[in-house]
Amino acid sequence: MDMRGTAVILICSLFCACAPARRTAPVKNAEHPRLSPEQVREVDRLYYEAVGAYSTNELDSSLAYLKKIFRIDPDYRPARELLEKIRLASGS
Repeated sequence: MDMRGTAVILICSLFCACAPARRTAPVKNAEHPRLSPEQVREVDRLYYEAVGAYSTNELDSSLAYLKKIFRIDPDYRPARELLEKIRLASGS
């Protein structure tokens, strides 16, 4: 292979490696398939409140937010995972 062929291969390799990845459209409402947009926003807000309370070791407050979430969406996985962390932290 001559120098020109090598240069073309090198340039193509660099172009492919540096090109931005093709983005796919996000799946809307993937975590909450059966909730209204308002309910999704409320669950997300409550979850962030629960995480904030957990991070400041206010476990009772965090549990209260999680209970509100489970009334809206009993299957919300991030809230279930946080509940498990609280159970492990409190030893129950």
